[in-house]
Amino acid sequence: QGELMLIHQCLKCQKISINRLAGDDDEKKILQILEESQNLPSQKIKELKEKGIEIITIKQKPEVLNQLFGKNL
Repeated sequence: QGELMLIHQCLKCQKISINRLAGDDDEKKILQILEESQNLPSQKIKELKEKGIEIITIKQKPEVLNQLFGKNL
């Protein structure tokens, strides 16, 4: 269990940036990003893991929901 962060990569320079979630972030969009991240190529997942970045799996969705909406869903 860790803090949820958004990871993005610049299409121009390929730099990877990591940002904390903010209170005004759109929870539905965050869940959409979670779903879309399940289709990342295995090579990209490997590259991120080598940088110490763990991609959340769909099995961890309950924990994501807990962090976004609290324990009393």
